[in-house]
Amino acid sequence: MNQNVKKSQDRLLTMANIIADIFERHDIQHSIVYGTLLGAVRHKGFIPWDDDFDFCVFEEAYDDAQRCLELELPKDLFLENEKTEPKYFHSWSHVKDLKSEAFSQKYPHDNAYAHNGLSIDLYKMKRVRLGDIPSCVLEQRKIYINRRKELGLIDTKELEIREKRLDQITLAFNRLYPNETEESLQREVYANIYTSLWSMELDDLFPLQKYKFENSDFFGPKNADKILRHWYGDYMQIPPIEMQVSHFDSVIFL
Repeated sequence: MNQNVKKSQDRLLTMANIIADIFERHDIQHSIVYGTLLGAVRHKGFIPWDDDFDFCVFEEAYDDAQRCLELELPKDLFLENEKTEPKYFHSWSHVKDLKSEAFSQKYPHDNAYAHNGLSIDLYKMKRVRLGDIPSCVLEQRKIYINRRKELGLIDTKELEIREKRLDQITLAFNRLYPNETEESLQREVYANIYTSLWSMELDDLFPLQKYKFENSDFFGPKNADKILRHWYGDYMQIPPIEMQVSHFDSVIFL
């Protein structure tokens, strides 16, 4: 393993434990998601080449979660959101490490933020009717595009690509959920409408349970296998070497 990636993972794990401890002390339900959940199930920790960490917090507790972090994060961590970053364009908050500088060519717009340290995403999960997900995602993506336009943080080429994708949201949803009926579309799920069409069924999500992650344990969904199969398909299959790419191109530790 690249030693820089290992050092990044060690720092992210320390950050994640601090965040999880604050949440647990204040009874704020949260879960590992996406590549972090995949890593917990497939590797019992980080995906070997991954230098990212993802939590989600449920929308009804999101404001409380941010208030607790504002008050209790140590001085070497920074809660980044629309209140603390003038150029903020994301719809969820990050916790940034102030003892590192990390840069990514894949996500160059993120470099516009004042703080460029290693980052933990705090995705916001909203409880919605399954059938409302396409319209919710469409609305949020338009907000995201407009916010970056107003801030001068999107070029013409990317703008055209993102605007074309707006027309494909309903088609993508129908491919993802091909067997739904008018009745079944009325059921409530949790979804990250700010980034994707993926959802989590309530019965697959709760009650949350702990998953081993390196030398720690974090809360995750009850039925991780079903959720990961919905998100990634055959998630136990290791991707080819050319797809084993880290989030950041370079990380400097201060």
